[in-house]
Amino acid sequence: MLRFTSALVFLLLASNLNAEILYHDTFDQDGLTTNKGVGGGAVSRSIQSHSWADDGNAVYRSTGVGDSDRAILFSKDSFQSDTGFKLTVRYFTDSLRGAGGHDLSIGLIRSDSGLASYDGLNPFRANSSVYGIGLNVIADGGTAGQGIHFSNGSSNEQLDQSGTRAQFVGGAATTVTLEIEKGGYWCYRIDGVYEDSGVLVEGIDLSQSYHVVVYGQGGGGNRKILQFIKLETAYAQGERAASSRGTWSGGMGLDKIQDLKTLDTVQVRLTDGAVLSASHWAPHRILEYLWGGDLDEKGKPINLCVPRWGDLTKPEPENDPIREKMLAIKAAGFKVKAYANCENFNGSNSKEWEVIAQRWKDFCDTNPKVVAFVNSQPFHTGVWDRKKQQYVDASEKFPNRKYMFCYTEIVLKDYALRYGDLIDAWIFDSATDINQAGDNPGSGVVEEQRIYQAFAKAVHAGNPEIAIAFNNGRSTVKSKSYPFATPTHYDDFTFGHGFGGNNSHGDKKGGQFGRNYKHVQKMTETNGYVFAGGQWEWDDLIVGNLHSKLATTGWKSGGKLAWETEDFLQWNLEAMQAGGIMTWDGSANSKYNRNWTLRGWSYDLLKALDDYLAVHESPGTPNWARAYTVLPDAIAGRQYQHELLVGKDLWDPEGDPITAITTSADAPEWLMIRQDPANSERWVLGGVPTAQLEDTVQFDLIAKDSNGMVGTRTVKLHFGSHN
Repeated sequence: MLRFTSALVFLLLASNLNAEILYHDTFDQDGLTTNKGVGGGAVSRSIQSHSWADDGNAVYRSTGVGDSDRAILFSKDSFQSDTGFKLTVRYFTDSLRGAGGHDLSIGLIRSDSGLASYDGLNPFRANSSVYGIGLNVIADGGTAGQGIHFSNGSSNEQLDQSGTRAQFVGGAATTVTLEIEKGGYWCYRIDGVYEDSGVLVEGIDLSQSYHVVVYGQGGGGNRKILQFIKLETAYAQGERAASSRGTWSGGMGLDKIQDLKTLDTVQVRLTDGAVLSASHWAPHRILEYLWGGDLDEKGKPINLCVPRWGDLTKPEPENDPIREKMLAIKAAGFKVKAYANCENFNGSNSKEWEVIAQRWKDFCDTNPKVVAFVNSQPFHTGVWDRKKQQYVDASEKFPNRKYMFCYTEIVLKDYALRYGDLIDAWIFDSATDINQAGDNPGSGVVEEQRIYQAFAKAVHAGNPEIAIAFNNGRSTVKSKSYPFATPTHYDDFTFGHGFGGNNSHGDKKGGQFGRNYKHVQKMTETNGYVFAGGQWEWDDLIVGNLHSKLATTGWKSGGKLAWETEDFLQWNLEAMQAGGIMTWDGSANSKYNRNWTLRGWSYDLLKALDDYLAVHESPGTPNWARAYTVLPDAIAGRQYQHELLVGKDLWDPEGDPITAITTSADAPEWLMIRQDPANSERWVLGGVPTAQLEDTVQFDLIAKDSNGMVGTRTVKLHFGSHN
């Protein structure tokens, strides 16, 4: 019999899984000491003549003329977070250049630094007596000091000089973001553009509390203004996957699957797998350079592991099939899950890829910039010695270790920055290759998981919201989390590789059926949090996912169905109502064609699942289709129209009529929704937009059925220009 379980518990839990706002002040002209937002007020410390005040913004007030006249603004309260912090500040200054010791810096300083009596120079650059990390927006009129600095209480280090990818701005309001996390990770962005990131080997002390601090000095008439300050906790492991709880991923060929209402996520491969892992599906300039133009006797390229870039002098590829595929998936309302294999050029590549794999290693060993990168961190070639509490060289034991870091920095980060928020999740197959390069995936020690960190943070350079999973196999039956493998500090959900390899995962006689069902049982036992209550607390929010396949043989194109329909429907319903995730590979019509489409029986099974979940997964209230409801852009002064169809964009599980669709109060005033009098299942959004500037607004669409039950979907509407 099919079993129905309640989704209520996981829905209630998931709704509360967000990074916590610790401090937020928009400076409402109520004085610095009063904050109508979160986290208490602020304090102005006048060090020499100058001060900070609240006149609707936090404003740097000059009462002296000396170059060394200065003041600090700091949060009255201090804040602690085991996971780290995200600090966002919007500032304005007339110019980044100017006489009079013009200086502006923003960051975090540990609470034991005595800020109430601080009388030094710039604590983020010129004073090493405090413990803190911060951004130097302006540095005495020069560029050399701009960027990010860290002080450990005895010495000060510039971690990055800004301007490589992004630069601070004068003459316009600018938003800067500083991210710090466990394992010594730091990152900063300017107006949303990633500038740089890295790792402090000694770590950043997250056991202590910190004040938000802003330093101003001199200026020669240049104003310094803060429009808002916001401090949040960094994500705990698993929080990035919270929005994927109770969802499923699968299908190939968008034309076949775009009508599936309950499908949430579609996978896009960036590399091949196993012995073909050196084969990349997205263009990359350096990897194409390494090709060198090799041709076989018939004039066809050999040793070319990427699609052709086009004009290699251009910063973006002239043809990018992966980007086009991602855009199409997003436009259809689905999330994108990227796939890459950790073997890349380090595993047992097949003969056709041996030459390019060796060229990659030679490049890493001889290019001066890459060699400097390898030498920049002891863990690039060393592993953690617990007794010595330091990294010791392991070049001979783990010769491929440095190439893993090179791959994350040169290839993976490039993909991440190119595709950015087109990607919602990223899975890394064959992570045992990371283990074979010297990392320890099961120790729970950050210092022993630096390659995992490098993979994760390369991805987060492009989008810090991306949820990540590594395939570290499975645990033993003695493990409390069995069958899920022990997580690393960089997993948000489990890879959950099914038992059976290339054989049938639904084989009842051979025992694979029972072993794989244990994944589902573990999800139902734990409300989807398959590591909760284990040996650590940091992994309690990591979400369980089973990654299996539809066919009895190959993952991509096996020709025979592995599942009985009733079992397939039951497993998915149980896992998703528990707050878990289900991922299904295959089965396509040809393993040789990258533009795969589903076999007929594959589509029939997924369509049966979709129909079943549409009725049983979230009963009672109207449901919204897929991950997103995509709205077309609005243009000021032009009639706007978009239709929502019951049965396609939303539905009621019991078949009750949808009697109203309304918007939340934060929707544009001009936007109206009406029901088509000739077709009760057609609802039309319309009106004439009045906004003149490009902007994106977020609001809710609220559907009500004939029983008064409501279902809500958060949407975004972008206002474009006439051009």
